[in-house]
Amino acid sequence: MSGHTPGPWIIEEGHIQRDSGGIRYWQVSDGQDAIACNQFCYADESQANARLIAAAPSLLGPAPNAADFLEQYANYIRTVKADDLELHPYLPAIEQTVQDLRAAIELAKTGGAA
Repeated sequence: MSGHTPGPWIIEEGHIQRDSGGIRYWQVSDGQDAIACNQFCYADESQANARLIAAAPSLLGPAPNAADFLEQYANYIRTVKADDLELHPYLPAIEQTVQDLRAAIELAKTGGAA
């Protein structure tokens, strides 16, 4: 399986779709080719969804490093500060964030496929 198209991605808003009641066509592009596009997308969130899609490469790029850093920090808290864990109420939240980041990265890579 190949990787995703490198960013940055941009949103290109196009013409009003015929018979759409004024809804515009949009696509996410790398500046040359379409990455994702809609036709007759009636969701009120179309523009917000397009912005999220366009931001995906920028979010995915640093996510593994952020997860690694947070995991190392959690390990530091557990080992170096083991006797002061009550002073570190954020440890469970850090650990959950690491799990969430790693799950999101895996989802981005596989699309949820096993």
